[in-house]
Amino acid sequence: AGGETPAGGPLVRRQARRLSKATRNMDLVKSLGQGTVFGEVALIARGESQYSIQSVQDATLLCLDCQQFNEARKRFHQQRFAHLRVLLSKAPFAEYLTPEMLANLVDSSEVTHYDDGENIVCEMDQLSGEKFFMVMDGAAVEVKPIKVEGQNDNNNMERFNGDWTRVKVVNEFIEDNFFGQDALEDPTLDMDIDKVRLNPTIVALRHCTVLSIDRASFRNVVGSYEAVVAELEEERRRAAS
Repeated sequence: AGGETPAGGPLVRRQARRLSKATRNMDLVKSLGQGTVFGEVALIARGESQYSIQSVQDATLLCLDCQQFNEARKRFHQQRFAHLRVLLSKAPFAEYLTPEMLANLVDSSEVTHYDDGENIVCEMDQLSGEKFFMVMDGAAVEVKPIKVEGQNDNNNMERFNGDWTRVKVVNEFIEDNFFGQDALEDPTLDMDIDKVRLNPTIVALRHCTVLSIDRASFRNVVGSYEAVVAELEEERRRAAS
């Protein structure tokens, strides 16, 4: 539909009037009913439309202006980047990083949403000890199985299945809390065995959003975690002497 886009947002309702005569020399390719979308390619690339849309009856269209959409998307990503940067500045390793490193870590991070009772990470999952996590909103808990008399003393945790009567909560994580930080360090022969154990089982207590960074991404941006920490501590010793 033509005409100017009214102010007040990218979503605009337009009225499309039924044509009295069908356009000649055109083939019918597709019929569009309620809830059908078209023109979505224009949101990611500018160009002339390769098809014509005609109304065969009076219809109301919900139009999304491409320029306003892209401006809104840009603002969203800027706000999201700023929010994630503030969050990561509270991570235990943040004091060892330059502003550029911190910004690059934001770009390397992943944001995931979990529903109540959903496993965020499980002790028995493959590569479970490869990621560092921070809670953005909501809450999560670390759980361990309740030992039942007669069972062997294997404390490994199977994936949580929603039965809270079979587990005990040993730790709770709320907004800005973190877990899995040992995953950023490379295991060595002389490292404390507690640091090379698999991640604990963490379950979303309610709707929970977490930011995660895997060890490989961290190393690509920062390098060796241990080397960065050692270098900064050496600089502090020299400055204090």
